Amino acid sequence: QTARALAGWRAAGLPTAPERGQRLILALLLVPFVYVLARSMLPLTDWDAVVYHVSAVKLELLQHQLLPLPYLPLANAPSAVEMLYLLGLAAGSDGLGKVLDLGFALLLALAIYGLARRLSGRTPAWYALLFCFSSFWIIAVLPLALTDFAMAFFLVAGVGDGCAWAARLPLAAE
Repeated sequence: QTARALAGWRAAGLPTAPERGQRLILALLLVPFVYVLARSMLPLTDWDAVVYHVSAVKLELLQHQLLPLPYLPLANAPSAVEMLYLLGLAAGSDGLGKVLDLGFALLLALAIYGLARRLSGRTPAWYALLFCFSSFWIIAVLPLALTDFAMAFFLVAGVGDGCAWAARLPLAAE
């Protein structure tokens, strides 16, 4: 369905934001994204990543095993996203966390747009993106190596899948 939807979107001339207001929302969202992209290229300095998101994974990589870290309480339940940091750390870079955070934020934006469009239409979907990604905390935390955007993406994608599943139920069709 995704491949057919993308092909139809491309064939229609990419009409994601055909109205002037929707294009304005897209432009408003691009400005902080460019800022965040530039800021994410700076070295790791954020407290969360340095203290446990990347540090715990780095220690586990050095030990070649998952191990309890009693002095880092938040690191004792590593999330799947933190385990993805292993790829970058094994290659000698701790910047992969920032790249993953940006990537999951973009996936979150697509998931929010898709869910809001499914439930309410194109214009409310643009407003949902604007409301989610125009707050100050996005600019403050998006360029950091955190797991929040990945978890939010999986949550919104799961809700979207749940809505698609519920729409196919016999009771929903009546």
